[in-house]
Amino acid sequence: MSIVSKIMQPILKPFGYSLARIAVPQQILSCPKFPLPDEEITRKALENFSNEFDICPQCTLSPDEIRQKVNSFFWHYPFSIMPDINIQGDDPLGKGLRGRHFQRYKHFFPSLLSLTGGSLEGKTILDWGCNCGFWSIQAKQNGAKSILGFDGSEKNIEQANFLKDIIGLDNVEYRTMDIFDVDERTVGQFDISFFLGLLYHLNKPIEALARLKDVTRGIAVVDSSWTNSDKPLLMLHEDKVHDQNLSNILCMRPSCSAVYLMLKHVGFKSVRLLEHATNDLPDIYLQRGRGTFLAEV
Repeated sequence: MSIVSKIMQPILKPFGYSLARIAVPQQILSCPKFPLPDEEITRKALENFSNEFDICPQCTLSPDEIRQKVNSFFWHYPFSIMPDINIQGDDPLGKGLRGRHFQRYKHFFPSLLSLTGGSLEGKTILDWGCNCGFWSIQAKQNGAKSILGFDGSEKNIEQANFLKDIIGLDNVEYRTMDIFDVDERTVGQFDISFFLGLLYHLNKPIEALARLKDVTRGIAVVDSSWTNSDKPLLMLHEDKVHDQNLSNILCMRPSCSAVYLMLKHVGFKSVRLLEHATNDLPDIYLQRGRGTFLAEV
C-alpha cells in the first residue's frame, strides 16, 4: 500500500468508502505486417533458388578429393554436387534439398525481392553468421553484385570457401569475425544485411542490432525464434545449438514484439513482420514460435 493510501484509507472508511487498486493492463505491441509478395516475383524467386551445382571448370580438386573434404565438415545445409556428391546435412531438421531451408527461402526471399524490384542486381550483401554460405549463394543466384559473409568459426569459413571454389562464385568474400567487432569502420556499409538465425543466440541483442543498423543502408532481413509472450520481453536461456554453431552459453531470447521494439529502438524507420504466404513452412513458423522481419533504414 502506498503512503497516500495509508493516509486516505482511515479518513474515507467512516463514510463507507474505500480505496481500490485498479490494474492497468500493459499495452501489447503489434508489429505491422508486410504484404504478401506478387505472384510473378515469387515465381522468379523460386526459379532462382538452387542448392544443386556442377563442379565449376576452375576447380582444381578431383571428385574423390571433394568427397574427402565434404566428410571433414559438419553440414547444417544440404547440397548436391553433380554428378553424384550428395550432402544430406548433419542437422536432422535441415535434411532434404527442398526441405526446411528451401521452405525458409520461400518464406522471405520473394518479400525481400518485392522491395528491390524483383532482383538483387547491383546490391551489396552482408551475410551475418554466414555458416557455409548457403544464403550468400542464394543472394548470388538472385543477382547480387557482391557479398561479404562472416562467421565466428574458422571451420565454417573454411567450409564456405570450399563451396565457393567448387561451384565458382565471383565477388563473394568470407571472413572470420565476431559479431561484436562488426561496424561501419571494419566492414563498411551494405544495401542488404541477412541476420538469420542469430538473434536468439545472443547475450547482447540490442548491441548486435545497433551494429546491424550501423552497417545497413537499405534493408535488414531478421529471422529469429521467439519466446512465447505477447509482451516485449527478453528471456534468459542456456544457449543450445548444433555442433557447427558457436555458443554464448547464455542467450536472451526475445518475444516477437521485443524484436520489433529493439529494431525500432536502434533506428530502423520501418519494421514489418512477414505474413505466412504458404503453409509449407517449418512447424515453428506455423506455430508462431519463429518469424521474419524486414527492417528498412
